[in-house]
Parts: sequence; structure tokens; C-alpha cells
Amino acid sequence: MPKKLNMLNYLEKFHELRIFSLDEVVEVVGNKHSALVLLNRYAGAGLVKRVRRNLYAVVNLGTKTMEVNRFQIASHITPTACVAYHSAFEYYGFAHQVFYTTYVASGSLFNGFECDGMAYQYCTAKLDIGVDVPPMDALVRVTDLSRTVVDCIDRLDRCGGLEELCQCLNAVPYLDGEMIIRYLEAYDKRTLYKKAGFILSHFMNNLKDGEVLLDVCRDRGAQGIDRIQSDSQDNVYHKEWGLYAPDNILSFLEQGSYAGI
Repeated sequence: MPKKLNMLNYLEKFHELRIFSLDEVVEVVGNKHSALVLLNRYAGAGLVKRVRRNLYAVVNLGTKTMEVNRFQIASHITPTACVAYHSAFEYYGFAHQVFYTTYVASGSLFNGFECDGMAYQYCTAKLDIGVDVPPMDALVRVTDLSRTVVDCIDRLDRCGGLEELCQCLNAVPYLDGEMIIRYLEAYDKRTLYKKAGFILSHFMNNLKDGEVLLDVCRDRGAQGIDRIQSDSQDNVYHKEWGLYAPDNILSFLEQGSYAGI
């Protein structure tokens, strides 16, 4: 006969995990029915909180809040989930604004949801490279800085627009041009080379192998005429890049802050 569930039997184990799926609870407890019973008891006692369907986190009894942050939650939504786009800049401490949406790249689809006032938005994982587990936070999966830059140039809407991206890039002390080339090659999009070259040409002081990067972008993004953003206004034509874009994107750095998203 299965042993009677004791709420204290598993509490220490769950505090070690901090955030866990229903499948992990089943593995610990032994069967799905007992796992669900136990989770309902824990939730009723305020010991765990349901983050979303089949995902739970332990609660700090002193503060009554979850013992995980939004980046750790995002990293556990699916087995391939990782913090991405502007949220990755936020994780690294380079974002100009704090958003109330966490962008999550994942190889498998999930429905967006909210938890404690934070929205978690699904983004199709465009690449399967460039995801790090920071040595000081094993609960987080996040796109590395070079991939974050390329991802955000590809989808400016997921970085709050060109102005916010420039603010983020201005805060980054070091960028690796060779790594950025690697991710541009993985995307293999002519327009992305063009946009990356134009934007990053304004941040050469903190860009290693910057001239190599710009040469690659010029060569592979040379053809056609494009716009930096489809809905952009008051742009001028930059002949070197074949791109309609603001006359001086560095002027964004002199402007005041604006509301986060």
C-alpha cells in the first residue's frame, strides 16, 4: 500500500528545487495522484504557489513571496525555454527600462500567461545556439550577450524599439564582433546584416573586431533598399547601407527616459 503523505516529508526537497514541474513532483512522490494531492495541500497551506499549469514554486514563509525571480520562472516554462530579447538585457543589467513583459524563447509552444503582475510572452526560438546557464545561477537559461544583440536587431519590437536598443548597447562595455557574425550567419538574413551593420557602426568603441563585422555586413547585406523599422517616420536614406533610418541614432542617448512596457 502507498504510504500516507506527510507534508513535511517533501518540503525540504522542494526547497532545494525552488521551482519544479508536476513531472518532477511525480518523480519525487511516486505517482501523479499523490503528487497532485500533495501540491494541493502545500498550496492550501501557502507553502507553494502555482506559477502556471504544471509549474510550481516554493514560497518564503517570512515574506509570503515565491523564492524565485521572473528570470528563473521564464527558464522553466518548457525544457528549452530561455530568457531572451530585451529581458536578456535586463538580466545582464544593461537595459535602460524595466518592462512588465518577460520574453521567453522556446523550442516548443506555450500560451502566454501572467504571474504576480509579470507577463510571460512566448517567442519562437530562432536559433538553437547561444544559450547560457550563468555559473552563479543554475536556475536561469539566457541568450548570451552577442545573440541577444542580434535577436533584438532582428526584432526591434521585442526590445522596445530602436531607441531602447541604442540605450542598451550604450550600456554594454564589450561586444564580440566575431560572435555577432556567428549569429548573423545562423540567421542568414540579408536585411539583418544590413541593419546590424548600420546600428553597430555607431558603437565601435566597445566592439571587438568591429571593422571585420562591418565588412561582413556590407558584403552580405549590400543589395536592396530597406527600412530599419516598417513603421518608422522622419527617416533619411543612408546610402552606405541602403537603409532608411534616423539621421543620428546616437541622439536617442541624449533624450529623456520614457515609460517601460
